[in-house]
Order: sequence, then structure tokens, then C-alpha cells
Amino acid sequence: MGTALSQGKVLASQRRATMKIDQRLFQDLCDDVAADMVFGKLDLSRSSLGGARFQKFLQALRMNSSITCLSLAWNDLWDSEANELAEFLRHNTTLRVLDMSHNQISSSGVRSIADALSYSNSTLMELFLGDNSIGDEGARALLDMLHKKDSFLRLELRFNNISSNIVKEIEAELLSMKDRGPRKEAELLQGRVRALEAEIEGLTTRKVVTAAQRTRPRRSKRTQRRGSQSGGSVYS
Repeated sequence: MGTALSQGKVLASQRRATMKIDQRLFQDLCDDVAADMVFGKLDLSRSSLGGARFQKFLQALRMNSSITCLSLAWNDLWDSEANELAEFLRHNTTLRVLDMSHNQISSSGVRSIADALSYSNSTLMELFLGDNSIGDEGARALLDMLHKKDSFLRLELRFNNISSNIVKEIEAELLSMKDRGPRKEAELLQGRVRALEAEIEGLTTRKVVTAAQRTRPRRSKRTQRRGSQSGGSVYS
């Protein structure tokens, strides 16, 4: 991926000139994305994807089931694009890493993204939002999102307007998730083991009953006729 995702330390004063994709190339890109011909990592940083282009790209991305890592850094994206992205995330089940750093997203746009990740998306594990215009309100929304999730690997928020105490809370929550994740997996594994043991015990019990039924002595036809003639049961 681009510098913003691989290093995460690019300052606003170090921004490079945007390289706009021409319309024909952009259309080809959208067609390939929609046709699942683009998969794995897709770096669209510095591609002038704001406005109508962003909507068109999201339409193509909704039809893709193979892209797991996406960089949209340095694209002059605002809250309107963040809101559209949040709606996309509500239904996406393949994206695991998303880089939205070095844009113009404020707390309002981040709240929409946090809400989508809180209730509708369990796939995204890494989110890069460094060098935007996020304040304490947006950071609190992201912290609430972390409280509602079982696991989240990374949340990058450097070079925003966030109070240090909230940053420390987010860092502490991410660290606690690393401990909760293995414990939860262990609990799930123990539950599966107990269920399997119960299933095996049930199968064993049924086999014993079946075997007992098979070994029960049977009356011969001659004995049955004698019993019927005498009016009684030979087993009474």
C-alpha cells in the first residue's frame, strides 16, 4: 500500500501533488472492481475520488467480494463521503483494512463510521484516520464502538484534535481487546468441546440401548404356540 498505510507518519506539510485518474481509466477501474477482477489490496490514495466519483466507486465496490485492504488516503474526502462510506460498511463483509487518513473528515463523519462498525460490521479490523479534522466527540464515538466489539486490531488517529486522555482510553481499550480475544476464542473452543462430548455420550448411550435390544431373548414360534394354547405367558 501507499506511504500513508505502510508508515502512518506522514505529516500534512509533506503532502504530494494529487495524481488524478482520467475518466476513461477511472471507468475501467470501476468495471474491474465490480467484476471482481480486482482483489486483495487496492491503493487509490491521491486519486481525486471526491464527490460523484466517490459515489460511482462505492457502487462498484458493493459488487466486489474480493478486496480486503483499501487505501483512500489523500483524496480530499469530507463528511459527505464518510457518511456514504458508513452506509457501504453496514453491508460489507470482506474489507478488513481501511485507510481514510489525510482527508478532511470531522467528528460528524466519524460518528457515522463508528455507528456502522458498532452494529452492522464485524469484518473490518484496522482503521486509519490520521491527519483529519476529528475532535473529542468523534474520538468518543470511536471509543464507544470499541466497547461494543469483541475484537479490533488497530485504530490510527494521529494528527487530529483529540485530547490526550481520550487517546489513552482508546489505546487501553485496544490493549484489553488483545487479551479478550484469546480468552473468548478459548471459551468458544471449550463450548464446542463440551457440545461434542455431549454428542458422543448421547451416541454411546443409544448404541448400548440398541445392543441390549438385540441381545434380548426371543420366544420361538413353537414356544409362542404353546403359550397361547395354555392361555398364559412363558415369561410370567
